[in-house]
Amino acid sequence: SATSLPPMISAAAYAGGLNLDPINIIKAETSGIFVPADAEIVIEGETAPNEFIEEGPFGSIVGYTKPSLQPLMKVTAITHKEKCILPVIVDGTKVSDTQIILSMFESVRIFRDLVESNQYPVSWVNVVPDFGLGLCVIAVKNMYPGLTFRIARSVFTCSNFFDKLLFVDAEVVPIAGPSILAAISAKTHASRDIHFLHGLPPTLLNRYVTEEDKEKGGGAGRVYMEGCWPAHWSKSDLPMPNVYETVFSKEIREEVRGKWKGVYGFKEEIMELPEGKRFEF
Repeated sequence: SATSLPPMISAAAYAGGLNLDPINIIKAETSGIFVPADAEIVIEGETAPNEFIEEGPFGSIVGYTKPSLQPLMKVTAITHKEKCILPVIVDGTKVSDTQIILSMFESVRIFRDLVESNQYPVSWVNVVPDFGLGLCVIAVKNMYPGLTFRIARSVFTCSNFFDKLLFVDAEVVPIAGPSILAAISAKTHASRDIHFLHGLPPTLLNRYVTEEDKEKGGGAGRVYMEGCWPAHWSKSDLPMPNVYETVFSKEIREEVRGKWKGVYGFKEEIMELPEGKRFEF
């Protein structure tokens, strides 16, 4: 339910593919619709295009929603297992199952569009669930001036989840908030590297739109920030990262790793990034 399927694609077939096991389906009790045969509960009903009822408020990713008119469903049948289980996801403004799933699928979809369809030098995409899906971080090999603008325009055209986009260098690892914040604080020029795009519709998950914004059409624009070293810099221009992987030689790191548990008594494995990767900048 958290994915956007192409036209004419069966949701049951797609779910079976994600599960690596086909979904068995049977005909519903009161209609010609097919439903999962192993479903815990099946609720069938009818809706009319002109019948609505007030729904809400209820909690969601963006906080508590305001009451709104939604289509009315008249239930015609309920079938269920003898000891059925009602699965529930408790959504909230902190990271939840829904945000993780949306982040995964949207990140992969954008990555494929940028790399496979447009051949951009992008190494990864992360629609960050920790920030309420309002920020997307893209690691790119900054090959020439203007590349980030082209990518930003493409991304904002194909996704309306977020309105803030951050570019980081291709070797930065996107596993923690500090890495993202370090790219902004260390590399983003306050007056040169922050760019605004106007005239675009509001995103799905914004929380800041005011009544005045709605009267003007609801648009709030987009912003992209460049957290990469300048494209024209050579390797000699780049500062040496003051991190474990670059400060200490390979021999010293191997000696530390060998003594990590037996001599130093640490239970956890030592974390060391792969060659060519680094945490912050």
